[in-house]
Amino acid sequence: KPHPDVATTYNNIGSVYDSMGKYPEALAEYKKALNVYLAVYGTEKPHPDVATTKKKIGSLYRRMGKYSEALAEYKKALKMRLAVYGTEKPHPDVASSYHNIHSLYRRMGKYSEALAEHKMDYNLFHSALTTTMRTRAAQRAPKQRFLGLQMLHGWRGFSVANLFI
Repeated sequence: KPHPDVATTYNNIGSVYDSMGKYPEALAEYKKALNVYLAVYGTEKPHPDVATTKKKIGSLYRRMGKYSEALAEYKKALKMRLAVYGTEKPHPDVASSYHNIHSLYRRMGKYSEALAEHKMDYNLFHSALTTTMRTRAAQRAPKQRFLGLQMLHGWRGFSVANLFI
């Protein structure tokens, strides 16, 4: 029976091939991962792992210069992430999908489409980030109160890395 850890391993192997510039091999591994995830989770209900693999395939196509294929995969990932996370509460993965699409449009020279996607990316990411910061700041020890002060003072010296300390 298929197991999601097998798919994760295929994704990891694909990432190594991708880093080595061996794009056909990377694509083959990503597609194996996608097939395993679909066998595990089915096609009825979108799953975040399937969306992430679609995003990886889209990014690989972008690096290969296959922009229309990349755009199709990015849009599938976005659609899945919207179905998984909804639109009521902002989620960083949804913002990331908009970012991928706007970056690709910009690379393709489609600036008006890029701007529209960038606005969605910015609004969602900003909202998700500030929600995360407020939640984490309330949970942190006194040393993290400094983070809250930085937020109040125009984000000077703020690093996103501080969110995950």
